[in-house]
Amino acid sequence: GLRETLFWGTWIYFYSSVILIGLILIYVFFYAVAPVLLDVNFVLSFIVFSCAFYQQLLLVLFQSIFFETHRAAAIFNNFVLYALSALGAAANFVMRDIPALQYILSFVPIVNIMQAFNSVILLNYGVTCDANGCEQVGANFKTLFVDYVCIVDYSF
Repeated sequence: GLRETLFWGTWIYFYSSVILIGLILIYVFFYAVAPVLLDVNFVLSFIVFSCAFYQQLLLVLFQSIFFETHRAAAIFNNFVLYALSALGAAANFVMRDIPALQYILSFVPIVNIMQAFNSVILLNYGVTCDANGCEQVGANFKTLFVDYVCIVDYSF
């Protein structure tokens, strides 16, 4: 048999290759087909997308040690990932007016990545308005901690 570190290392290496292919496809889609990320800092979006993939990978690998068959593990992992995705959607849209709950839920896998996606999209399309007019916020490292943006430009 293989040593444990070599066993898990090969799985992480294999899935890292799959993740890289997935990231390339996502960037082709989000830059060329549906240009959603044109004004988003590439490094910031790459960190968020990479964390999303690796978080799911680590969650699945962790859960797989509790099952004897791959079928039971796959069914359970799919259920957990769908449930966490639903929780993330609820956290982003239903509970966004409760900051304490958002903070607590940010420690839950998948939910925190969905919150990060939501923040990147809001910063990308959001504007800040004052007496001098409205200004595009943009998603970059300088605007990472902006907590209030308007989605509609009221400067007309």
